[in-house]
Amino acid sequence: MQQDLSPFFPAFSKNLHAELIASGQFRHFEEDLEILSPGAEVGWIPLVIKGSIRVLRDDPSGKEILLYHIQAGESCVMSILAGLKTQPSQIRAVANAGSEVWLFPSRRLKFWQQEFRDWNQFVLELYQTRFEELVQVVNELAFSRVDERLLELLRTRTRLEKNLQISTTHQQLADELGTAREVVSRLLKKLEQEGWVKLGRGKLELLKES
Repeated sequence: MQQDLSPFFPAFSKNLHAELIASGQFRHFEEDLEILSPGAEVGWIPLVIKGSIRVLRDDPSGKEILLYHIQAGESCVMSILAGLKTQPSQIRAVANAGSEVWLFPSRRLKFWQQEFRDWNQFVLELYQTRFEELVQVVNELAFSRVDERLLELLRTRTRLEKNLQISTTHQQLADELGTAREVVSRLLKKLEQEGWVKLGRGKLELLKES
């Protein structure tokens, strides 16, 4: 990859851009890959160039719930916070297949916080975006039916991946929704019968976007 992040992060100054290039590295993910697990040291912070990263939280019973997606032009605010405080990760981050990211060491965070106003503005805007998304997650958990949440998740995945066909499993969708695989399987079958989706082995296609 040509080492130029300015098309993806146009608000960054030349000096911050140079810092990112000097300290970071490019990664491409052919398949879904967990890049951060709960309790792990946050050594690297991702800047998403292409694709997306799923951020999930485990509950004490072992269930997962999808918190948000990190899209192109964004970073992981939970990882940034943990890196600044030198604390272990509280989330699980999974890079979706085909995603491209620029990784930089978390040890640079405090220096950038002191030196770069554009970096601080970027992080503040991330906080606002993530807060609004988490409020939406709470609203969906409290007020939306599982079938509505499932359909919205499928719409989000296809939009982020720019492809109506996505690679996923019933278990993965269940983990992201915080429900049982059997529930998701039943709802997907219902959605297929209603003409919303076409199911395949390890993949599905969204036939109607609205």
